[in-house]
Amino acid sequence: MKRMRKSSQIHNGKYHREKIRPVIVRFIRRKSKSDVMRNAKLLKGSGIFLNEDLTKLNAEVLASVRHKDPETVERAWSFDGKLYARFRGKERSEIIDYEHFPTWLNKPWPKAHKSTPVT
Repeated sequence: MKRMRKSSQIHNGKYHREKIRPVIVRFIRRKSKSDVMRNAKLLKGSGIFLNEDLTKLNAEVLASVRHKDPETVERAWSFDGKLYARFRGKERSEIIDYEHFPTWLNKPWPKAHKSTPVT
């Protein structure tokens, strides 16, 4: 049974033998994609990552949720185009609704830690 419609390697820049290039995969059935994404946790620690192709807005909000409030957010991810977060002290994850996007986008980015030069 054929599950993938198409896969293609992303080419950006010169070829390097040791550099692993990203691959874009398009599935014929949504269930096949969901099965693969659901099992992505089995790849933990292997150096292989599966990411959804999010809209620019969703990608910005997901990055904001992950990085802007680390004391509150334990984990954030996307699945089937929806954004989820698990907040510290809560047992269940929550969907980040569109109405909450401005809240996350307007939060300030944390200050970058400046490393002290070693002399």
